[in-house]
Amino acid sequence: MTKCSFCDLSGTHKIIYEDELLWVVNDVYPLRTGHRLIVPKLHLLSFATFHNCHHVLRVLTRCAAHYNTVMGGLVAYEHGNREENHSAEPSIDHAHIHLLPPPQQPLALGPEWVPDESLTNIFVRCRNEAYHWVKVGDDRFYYTVRQLPSQFFRQLYSTNHCITRWNWKDRAGDWSASWSTGEMQALQRTLCQD
Repeated sequence: MTKCSFCDLSGTHKIIYEDELLWVVNDVYPLRTGHRLIVPKLHLLSFATFHNCHHVLRVLTRCAAHYNTVMGGLVAYEHGNREENHSAEPSIDHAHIHLLPPPQQPLALGPEWVPDESLTNIFVRCRNEAYHWVKVGDDRFYYTVRQLPSQFFRQLYSTNHCITRWNWKDRAGDWSASWSTGEMQALQRTLCQD
């Protein structure tokens, strides 16, 4: 069995926030400044199987407040798997939510994407099926799937930004150049507020 690169992030990722259940880290291969991940400490295939979805929502809400203030909005995305057979073909078989500043152009979501008001509803509705979930501003959409290409969201988001280096498996070059120390510290302060 292949070792999961997200089960212990302490040596490989810049940890911005950590509590007993979650990490918020810089994406090691960021699409642009502000590309972060929310990752559960437990190895889960999707946040739909996470035992405390209210805690995830609390952290996501704090991240959204920061992104809205500092970056003009937030796009959050998760691809949830239902089993280890890669039914939605994520590149990493460990739940994680991508956090990014809003795209320059609207994301090209097709008619199969269903509007939904609550991430909690998605977690309940999609507990037994693979799904893709995206939040753009105040709008939330999900799409239950049998199979979408690996790195689907990275490619979709990059298309709207004319980003050619969306494939994290292409490890050439320094990907960390888009990390902003001041902005990371501001996010840390937002997440650590009581």
